[in-house]
Amino acid sequence: MAKYFQVMGPQGMSAVRLDSQGRATVQYTAKNVTGAAIDGRAVLVSVPATNAASGVVQKGWVKIDGLAERHFNRDQEEVFLVKIAAPPGSPAGKYTFRLDVVSVAKPDEGDAGPASEFDVIATTAKASGDSKWLLIIIVIILVLLIGGLTTWLLMRKSGGTKTSAQTPPDKSPDACRAGFVWRQAVPTDHV
Repeated sequence: MAKYFQVMGPQGMSAVRLDSQGRATVQYTAKNVTGAAIDGRAVLVSVPATNAASGVVQKGWVKIDGLAERHFNRDQEEVFLVKIAAPPGSPAGKYTFRLDVVSVAKPDEGDAGPASEFDVIATTAKASGDSKWLLIIIVIILVLLIGGLTTWLLMRKSGGTKTSAQTPPDKSPDACRAGFVWRQAVPTDHV
């Protein structure tokens, strides 16, 4: 098989580290080594190829960012960015893929790039759901507390002072003036 492209991985690194959201970007460089201009197409391949149905490429976790098909002049290099996005709740484990570059004119002929591997750590999708419920419960408690406090203050204010229009004036010598409250320190206290 003729060699068309030299495909290089991300600066000699085969292990890719995902961020906290399960994402990463990998850069591959492909160089035309045919000695003439050629059109090439980048193709992602899940590794091992024997278990391709459950591979990261077929699941859509790994995608080429930008155009997959490019024109290569003689000795020209092209950079292909590959985006990794493992969805929340993905099964934990090691996943491997590679980027191959094939000839557009002869899609069965091309060159394989080095394999890249990434680890998916058991995500805490359930924990984030629990924290959502915790937040909802806290908001409900705060609303009830504020509503209860407001109701208590309004009832206290309206029930604590009675105007002379609300109660008939008492003519007894022990009656309080309007706006005052009987203190009842002792039964004989008439202040």
